[in-house]
Amino acid sequence: MEVAKWLIGQGVGKIFLASRSGAASEDLKRELEQIEGSEVSVEAVAIDIANDSEVKGLMQQINEGPLPLKGIFHGAMVLDDGFLMDMDRERFSKVMKPKILGALNLYQYSDTEALDYFVSFSSISTFVGNKGQANYIAANAFLDRFSDYLRSVDVNGITVNWGVLGESGAVARDGALSDHLSREGLKGMTNASALAALEVAMRSGKSQVGAFEIDWDEWSVANADIAQSALFSNLVATHVNHESEEIDVVALAMAEAIASLPEDERDERIQALLCIGLSKILKLSEKRIDRRQSLDNLGIDSLMLIELAIAIQSEFGVRVTTMDLLKVANIVELGHLVTSKLMETLGRAA
Repeated sequence: MEVAKWLIGQGVGKIFLASRSGAASEDLKRELEQIEGSEVSVEAVAIDIANDSEVKGLMQQINEGPLPLKGIFHGAMVLDDGFLMDMDRERFSKVMKPKILGALNLYQYSDTEALDYFVSFSSISTFVGNKGQANYIAANAFLDRFSDYLRSVDVNGITVNWGVLGESGAVARDGALSDHLSREGLKGMTNASALAALEVAMRSGKSQVGAFEIDWDEWSVANADIAQSALFSNLVATHVNHESEEIDVVALAMAEAIASLPEDERDERIQALLCIGLSKILKLSEKRIDRRQSLDNLGIDSLMLIELAIAIQSEFGVRVTTMDLLKVANIVELGHLVTSKLMETLGRAA
């Protein structure tokens, strides 16, 4: 809806808002009521953008109107996050169809010779990756290259790789997800800055433009393995090297503190600290966390596993991957793993 309002400000005469729900949401109804009476006509239609017959019907409706279709903004999105090992054909299809089939249907049934632009909304995740989103990244990667194809057939294709939109969209509606992304260095953009970036992208003459706010230092800590690749070397190399030295100091100090405890108290201390960190992630009292219950049964999803890995690195100075977390049965086993890594740090320093 924010893009629609921006288009109204640009002098657009007729706008079709196509989505699965159409004008069913109360928020959208209120927005449309506020626009009524202006010189612009905005119509919300309920269609499945991945269904070619429904898209064809919409295009026929548009073509029968007094104004030609001059632009398309393709922003369909479905999320179904999870680890790659848990993905199947259905979960990939669920996420990929709206973006891929949606783009192809819009292209097939529109009069592309009359279009001034065909804008697709992709994601920063195709630039920097994002754990648990293989299906989403694959879908967006198609859109990234689809704009190149459009330009090869004389259609002004533009893909915008959005970062976090802090005031509207899926992330803005999910406080936990917004907090998680912020801790990873992906900061929320205001609607005003996003729309300004959209205008820059559309005037750039390029087929693909990234629009995001990112703290590369924070991102490099949360994504240390990726950050050390050649692709990001000029952005984060200095910080990664500096940060790794700091982490070693934290790990060494923690290892020395744990080693000074009687052996029977070490695991208890580590497990207690893990429970404190986990309670913050789960928003539960520490007393409600059963140390011998599986992490899965505690209600930890894929995003929470990533948060837990980050929390462990921050608290103990040792790196535990999400794959490590998937292999441990419970807090007790995780405590053993962290203790082992701390002792390895102490051994290397000796």
